[in-house]
Amino acid sequence: MKSHQKSTAIAILQGPLFAFGHFRLIVLFTLLACLTSTGSSAGNSYSKPTKPTPKETANGIAPDYAIVSQRIHSSYLNNLRKALKSNDYSQNRHNYLSKLSTKQLFEFAVELAEDDQLDLTGIMLVPHLKKQFSKKYPLGEMADIIMNRKHKSKFRAFLLDIATKFPGATTAQTKQKQIKFDDIILSLAEDTQNEPDFRRYALLQLHEKHINKDSKIAKKERLSKIFHEDKSPKVKGAALTAMRRIKSSDMETILDDILVNPGSYNFTVIRHAVVSAAKSGYGDKHIPLLEKIALAKEDEEVYGSTIYSLGLIGTPEAINSIIKAYHKHGFKQCIGSALRKNEKTVRSMLKSSDDLMIKNAIVASQIGELSTAKPSLETITEKNNDQAIRDIAKDAIEKLTDLDSQNRKED
Repeated sequence: MKSHQKSTAIAILQGPLFAFGHFRLIVLFTLLACLTSTGSSAGNSYSKPTKPTPKETANGIAPDYAIVSQRIHSSYLNNLRKALKSNDYSQNRHNYLSKLSTKQLFEFAVELAEDDQLDLTGIMLVPHLKKQFSKKYPLGEMADIIMNRKHKSKFRAFLLDIATKFPGATTAQTKQKQIKFDDIILSLAEDTQNEPDFRRYALLQLHEKHINKDSKIAKKERLSKIFHEDKSPKVKGAALTAMRRIKSSDMETILDDILVNPGSYNFTVIRHAVVSAAKSGYGDKHIPLLEKIALAKEDEEVYGSTIYSLGLIGTPEAINSIIKAYHKHGFKQCIGSALRKNEKTVRSMLKSSDDLMIKNAIVASQIGELSTAKPSLETITEKNNDQAIRDIAKDAIEKLTDLDSQNRKED
């Protein structure tokens, strides 16, 4: 047994590194509860690796790269995974991380960022950091680390997520944090020495609830300057989305210009513009322009975003534009999805007195696979005066019936 323990200890020093990478907020908070589950380790005969005891080398919470280079946490957990069963490993990992300081958790996060896997496994750190920050929120130190370009962008993005989503230890501290990070987010985006992807990511963390109302005008002006002067399409598009989220009064003018003159803008900027137009409430009056962009279909992603935007608007006029795009370019998944989200609108269009709207609604019922429209389609086959409309309604009913039968067989 002593020999086995000795070999295990050597393995800790020589074992392969554990891979991690970029953090994604949606996965992080969706799975947070899952990470706190526990499991029993009683009754097993395995030999666990020796737990490391890293020493703090400096005050504060900034990671020490001399310690990071030793790969202490990654190596230990990698060997622990090999030694234990799945449930036992999860519980032991949780216990290990719960005893680390904020600084040590950050050093582990840097290890993960350097291995480009933080998006897959950085979530394991979140409940422990949240517990640490509930006692004392290190506002100034967090800001300094996030602003410091010596740290990897993926690590800084991870901390930015935490900084903007975690509340402060008190209500007053939460408000103070929001005011400070309003400025930090914009400063990160304005600094062209930061990577464009990181600057874009920072801008997308800006929401109205994070904006200090007393300085909203200044924020609006800074965002407008970023949009007009920055050379990165990713950053310009994200600035436009941020303007929508803080309800900037400059946005409508910018949207008008993009939608009227899409040829003057990069496809990435156009995608942000069409979605922002729909989500901000300006889309209704721009349906003809959105339709024109969809029919041009100069880029697949712009086309998909425009169909999605028309679906968000969801009026009969928007549905008509979607069907025009379908007739010109054929079926795409984005079209089916947009129509299914507007089932009630399509069904109401079937009862219209306008023949073109009825025809488009029949087509929408069929390609959107809207079986609930069959009663209205039956009424059209019986009562509509136009034989051509009755015929396409009958054809739609047959195809929807066949689809229902096929779905029942699959079930």
